[in-house]
Amino acid sequence: MKATQQVVFITGVRRSGKSTLMKQHIKRMIDEGEDRKNSLYINFEEPEFIDELSVEFLIDAFDAYLEIVQPTSTPDLFLDEIQNFKGWERFVRALHEKRGANIFVSGSSARLLSKELGTALTGRHIDVAVYPVNPV
Repeated sequence: MKATQQVVFITGVRRSGKSTLMKQHIKRMIDEGEDRKNSLYINFEEPEFIDELSVEFLIDAFDAYLEIVQPTSTPDLFLDEIQNFKGWERFVRALHEKRGANIFVSGSSARLLSKELGTALTGRHIDVAVYPVNPV
């Protein structure tokens, strides 16, 4: 995944490798010399988040990251399985407009590519489709 000024949507069916792709990208950036402080990965399938999923939770988590970790450059924000709560589009759109982070979002194809999402982030995203690999 090359640098872009757009929100990167990583979509695909369950177990197709979306999370793995995100984690590999983070590792590659660190291996290439990027400060590990500059990457925040949040998995929204984490059981501890089930009752907390809201835009306020996402804002608080990102603000805490900025305050505690203190990234050394524009952070890379990885939001995995984000379709699990409503209203995330507003957070992503606002952060993108402020250029507050390089944003990578993963989730199921159907939910991320919905008509409502297309309207909220029109012209602000690129899609990366991930397909499962069948072992030989």
